[in-house]
Amino acid sequence: MFLKLCKPGKYGQWILAFAVGVCSFTAGQAFTWPAPALPMIRHGTAGFTMTPDEESWMVTCLFIANIITPIPAGYIMDFIGRKRTLMIFVLLSICSWLVIYFTHCALGMYIARALVGAWSGFVYTVVPVLIGEVFSAEVRGSMGAVFGIMLYLGGLYEIIFGMFVSYDVLTLISLIPPIILFITLLILPEVPVYYLMKGKKEDAANSMEWLKGECDRTQLDSMEESVKEQLKTRGTFLDIFRVRPYRKAFIIAEALTAFRSMAGLSLLLSYATVTVPKSFLDSEQSFLLLDIVWILGSITSFFIMDKFGRRTLLIFSSIGSTVTMIAVAIWYYLRDMTTVDTESTNWFPLIGLMVNGAFYTMGLVTIPIL
Repeated sequence: MFLKLCKPGKYGQWILAFAVGVCSFTAGQAFTWPAPALPMIRHGTAGFTMTPDEESWMVTCLFIANIITPIPAGYIMDFIGRKRTLMIFVLLSICSWLVIYFTHCALGMYIARALVGAWSGFVYTVVPVLIGEVFSAEVRGSMGAVFGIMLYLGGLYEIIFGMFVSYDVLTLISLIPPIILFITLLILPEVPVYYLMKGKKEDAANSMEWLKGECDRTQLDSMEESVKEQLKTRGTFLDIFRVRPYRKAFIIAEALTAFRSMAGLSLLLSYATVTVPKSFLDSEQSFLLLDIVWILGSITSFFIMDKFGRRTLLIFSSIGSTVTMIAVAIWYYLRDMTTVDTESTNWFPLIGLMVNGAFYTMGLVTIPIL
């Protein structure tokens, strides 16, 4: 009844795109929060301190939870729906910020980071499926770019507020986007494909009308046939390894995701303010500049992805990211493992990481999730 009273017409997809963007935004917050928070914790202004080992575990807990949640997320979104899955599990993000606010200790940080890491795992599993099911092939690449842009805007949100407010205020400000997302998801209908999977064609028609302003019956019938065919040929989890085409697709998808993660930008989001040496900018300003470069790179991919093709852009992005990261790694090796004086070249890591980020965000950050 509520959805019938709140039909946005042709703007329904824009509301869905906004929700997709905020999902990515909250993941960007999660990855980036340690960057402004760690200096506060180290200087004692957060109200507590942590050992270096505790700091590293705090960051790592997010990635551990991020690894665990995608498989159950896949089953859950088919069981209760894409929208409901996001709406329920965004509560993990909300709870994580509340835990950070009320518990000023290492254990609290571990729990909070695990919760928000689990939420990020749901985002990276459910959102690409949702994009593929609702948006046409012509705009899917652009939506992937929006996903990347919003990820780094979430990071920018954290670092800008972290420069001017206290630890506790930063935590409360970080609560706002996931709450906005929860409210937005309350407004949205479930996607048509899910209703068709459950045999609810009329509900699918209403959902399509809400999202697109009208229900194209021909498109809906075609979608229904496609869903029926998928359900007929639906295999088990083990078929991924038994059936050669599935196995090949799985290996390609996992390899792309692994390369994307090993490129190191996720860790840089967490540690940039404490790893990039001071040069002509201080640590917070350096991170701010890096984040702006990542956003501009994602915007660039928005315009060039469909023009040059995903394969070409992915190769270009991978080669550029590899070469620049090797150059930065050599600089750190010379500084930390040799007697070479690198003081006069403290600007090099920042410049190198800026170029690396430009290459990375043009392809590696968005294409693997499409």
